[in-house]
Amino acid sequence: MKTFKQYLTESTKEHKFTLIFCCDLDEVEENRIETFLSKYDLKTMSKTSTTPITKNPMFFNNVTNSKDCFEMLTCSIFFEVLSDYIVSNHIDFNHSQKPTIVTVTRISDNKTLKVVKPNNNCSLDCFQIDNSNEIGENGLYSTYTKWYVDENTIYIPMYDLNANKNVLIKIVLDALDFDNDGNQYTIVSNLDDYLNNKKINSLTSYQTKKNNSDTPTANIFHESNDNKSLRINFNNIMDYKSVEGSISISDNSTNNNISFMPFWNNKTLHLIIDTNIGSTQDFNENVFTSGTTYKVTLSGSAKDSDGNTIGSDVVKYITP
Repeated sequence: MKTFKQYLTESTKEHKFTLIFCCDLDEVEENRIETFLSKYDLKTMSKTSTTPITKNPMFFNNVTNSKDCFEMLTCSIFFEVLSDYIVSNHIDFNHSQKPTIVTVTRISDNKTLKVVKPNNNCSLDCFQIDNSNEIGENGLYSTYTKWYVDENTIYIPMYDLNANKNVLIKIVLDALDFDNDGNQYTIVSNLDDYLNNKKINSLTSYQTKKNNSDTPTANIFHESNDNKSLRINFNNIMDYKSVEGSISISDNSTNNNISFMPFWNNKTLHLIIDTNIGSTQDFNENVFTSGTTYKVTLSGSAKDSDGNTIGSDVVKYITP
């Protein structure tokens, strides 16, 4: 017969905890925390990561973010989903020059890496999205710029704040080392550099290829058992800003609007439901209420990349 001590030994379990801080942590502070926790048989501690900057951080209801977000949901964040990767950028308000940080998350293992980030005084790797510091409509920062994708390589137009010139940042996603948190990018200075290793063997004819249809269409899809998200499929490459501003989700009985986070993948827009307005950290938290009917509307004024409008509203009622 087993002893009580043996039963206790066999019942030992490992527990995973998430510590959330409403402040910036440097490497020294991280090491102090790890040292303190080690006396409780700490197994591993991952590197700290930051969430999108919001005016009212999640879990800290009485705190207002000191980093100025104006009236935006998040501080100049743009996402691009490519295969197993999510690429995003945001403005670092710790620096007076407000440089851009580019982050890549690998979906398969949820590892995150800052591939473009400045040093402490912004004397190295200090870039800015071309139009991130321009004031747009309503006095807000304009966050939309054109990103270029070639399979799993992404090109981001930036402005080098030290060299005072426009550059093209190249990030090869499949070549990233997620165990190395250093800058992992190259600069393509012009189109000639991009085409340097590409050779035209022959050119017999030239024909203009039109990617978009003259009439953009959209279809809203929702899986019956999904209370966290929905998607909209388009036949054309769309104007992201126009589409995102033309979507509304509301409770059909109360007409209360429901917030969401947009994620684009080519011609498909994924909408992640986010009742905390831009601060989703756990997709199990902010979801549709089962049994409640919601109205999803895409306005007919939504435009594709050629400026053509959908023409009429697309409406779908969903009941998770």
